[in-house]
Amino acid sequence: MLSIKIHLANSIKQIFSICFLVISLFSFSVLGQEQKAPESQVLTANQTIERELSGGQTHNYKITLKANEFVHIKAEQKGVDIVVTLISPNNQKLIEVDSPNGTQGLEVLSYITEESGSYTLEIKMLTNDAPLGKYSVQLSAQRVPTDSDRKRIQAETLINKATMLQGQKKAESLRQAVEILKQAVVLWSELEDREQNANSLRTIGSIHQQLKEFQKSLDYYNQAVKIYRDIGNKNNEALLLLRISSIYFSEFDEPQKGGCQINCVSALSPPGIGTRPS
Repeated sequence: MLSIKIHLANSIKQIFSICFLVISLFSFSVLGQEQKAPESQVLTANQTIERELSGGQTHNYKITLKANEFVHIKAEQKGVDIVVTLISPNNQKLIEVDSPNGTQGLEVLSYITEESGSYTLEIKMLTNDAPLGKYSVQLSAQRVPTDSDRKRIQAETLINKATMLQGQKKAESLRQAVEILKQAVVLWSELEDREQNANSLRTIGSIHQQLKEFQKSLDYYNQAVKIYRDIGNKNNEALLLLRISSIYFSEFDEPQKGGCQINCVSALSPPGIGTRPS
């Protein structure tokens, strides 16, 4: 009887030892997976890469650059809200971009390098629980910087500053953001970048809408709509007309609502259907 108990005790010890070993191996495996750095792809000038991304994922791209080199990167959001970050060869965050355009539209990043080396472009979702979506990224310019390139960086810096002020969601900071964006509009006009000009006008309109200054909001929205129409950006035109429609239907009288409805239907209809506003 005693020998049976000893044998049973030894068997239980062996079972516990095996379980401990299995748990330990599993823990090391998971830890290794968590610590594994995201794989990097090489991104070269004028190359466009399209990929799927979901919350919690990070995509890294390696870009080899010389000192005093201008880079211009475009990341188009196609149902994802991404944050784009440029990291130096010694792993320092240089610039981070997240425009207030939701899950559609461009995130644009420009920078003039100070040192040669391998830079990292990091793209990740704004939130960890975001669903799967697509984006494309392009290194659209890599060259010795010009005066226009420096002016572009100045405009983008103003946009980023205004975005930070918007995030504070206070009336005073929102009004400061409007003034900064007006400066950016002047620079975009000088650069003849009509799409970025329209984007800034749209953001000013959005801030006035937040402040319940609806007529000012409509003034800026309409300026942006005209540019989107002129450059053929039907998606942004239609989305902005729908936003204008929401203001008319909630704040204005019936005749104005009717006119806005015609414009929105016209923008959303296939060519040849509906009446386009003059």
